[in-house]
Amino acid sequence: MKCFNVCYIVENEYEEKLEELTKRFNEANNAEWSEKEVLQFGLTNMPNNEVLLKYIEYRIEDIEDDNKLRLTIKNFLKKHKKSTIKEE
Repeated sequence: MKCFNVCYIVENEYEEKLEELTKRFNEANNAEWSEKEVLQFGLTNMPNNEVLLKYIEYRIEDIEDDNKLRLTIKNFLKKHKKSTIKEE
């Protein structure tokens, strides 16, 4: 198993929701967990690894496709520039 420390950004209405859930969690469990600990609890127990990795894979494929397109355009422009110079 690999373990990573990552930054998980919670903003807008989710900040208040996390605060509320932390309060409820602590009351229900007679605990004193921080928001970070409650968030870690939720993320660890949520079976989202496949979804997360699929998302990353799709984003990488988008980047790879963009790079292929840029290379194709660059090569086209390079060839077009050479043929324009020859014609003059």
